[in-house]
This record gives sequence, C-alpha cells and structure tokens, in this order.
Amino acid sequence: MEQERRRSPRYPFAGSIEMREGASEDKRTARVMGLMFRETKPYYLMVLRKWLLAAMMGKKGPRS
Repeated sequence: MEQERRRSPRYPFAGSIEMREGASEDKRTARVMGLMFRETKPYYLMVLRKWLLAAMMGKKGPRS
C-alpha cells in the first residue's frame, strides 16, 4: 500500500463552533473536523507553535 505524502505535519483536532449571520439572533452549531492556516502573522505563528508543542507533549497548551 502506498504511503500518503503531505507537505505539512497534521495534528488531531476537534471542536464545536457557533455561527451567527450579522446581527441575527439565529445561530447554528456544528463540529469542526479540522483547520488549515494559510496566512499567519509571525506573533500568532509563535503562539500556534507553542500550542502544537504542548499538544505533542501531552500537556494543556497556554491560553494566550
């Protein structure tokens, strides 16, 4: 069987979201099965790296 090749590492992620359109009181909820960051400012990239490192080490990530 051929092994899948990816350009970037992947990490498990699952979360719940709540969406609203404009000022509407109507809301929808959904579960997110993944995220992809295409453009990230350097400061936020450092925060993401800290979170991913903490997740890989099995610890809770920082809340910043």
